[in-house]
Amino acid sequence: MLKRATYAILLLFVTNSSQADQLITLEDVVRSVLNSHLEIEKQRTYTERSDAAAQQTRSEFDWSLFAEGGYKRPRVPGSNDNGLLTAETKTNNVYNITVGMEKRFRNGITVAPGVSYSQNTSKNSSDVLANSVSLGHLAVTIPLLKGRGTEATTANERVAQETYEATRLDSDRAIAILLVNAASQYWQTVAATRNLAAARRAGKEAAAITETLKTLSEQGELSVLEYQNSVASLNLRRLKIEKSAVTWNSTRRKLARIIQNGYRINKLPISGEQFPAFDVEAVLGLNENTL
Repeated sequence: MLKRATYAILLLFVTNSSQADQLITLEDVVRSVLNSHLEIEKQRTYTERSDAAAQQTRSEFDWSLFAEGGYKRPRVPGSNDNGLLTAETKTNNVYNITVGMEKRFRNGITVAPGVSYSQNTSKNSSDVLANSVSLGHLAVTIPLLKGRGTEATTANERVAQETYEATRLDSDRAIAILLVNAASQYWQTVAATRNLAAARRAGKEAAAITETLKTLSEQGELSVLEYQNSVASLNLRRLKIEKSAVTWNSTRRKLARIIQNGYRINKLPISGEQFPAFDVEAVLGLNENTL
């Protein structure tokens, strides 16, 4: 919802330029911020880490496969034909393997079905261990105290999921603020460019007028006081040009820092970009519940 609100606000800023000589558009600024700004990369990393933590907690309830194998050589006393034990011992080679699956359910119960197989490779067929044995088994674990029930079992999963949702919303908010600031700084740069251009044009006109008044004053057709007033006005305009130039350079540097994509200061700002029309009804209709 926050993303859609941000994009709706940006639509108020974006306009199509009719100039072919512009170097950077607002679309370029937004795209550059989304693709390469360090703050956005950091927010995306936070979201991915939080999502990975949530997936890890969910994996605790997946089926898992287990297998166990072994080998042993038990020594058993020998026997004669009459069934009596003798002093001799015999060694049996016994191999066994157990394979099964295990799953923990969200109600806390854990089940582990499996199959065990054992084989004695001894040549003594009269020995009981010489027989191969296959057994099926099922283990069930039921918590009885504080670990019992869905609420206790899924506590870590819920915390991780809520943390992920909070991180994602906070990340969207940070990105939205960054995009709005980028759009605002873009238009401030355009405004500073136009103000400087207007101040320079006015300065040239004032200089031409002052030069004309100087000629008239020297010819005696104009009082010296009027000429001096024109000179003072020209100096004020020159001071305004200097202030506009300082503002212009400041806004360009700020925009370049926001873009963070290797744009040079001398390529900023954009000339010929038109300010967007302000749609009052669209602004009044901005409501997160309707976006």
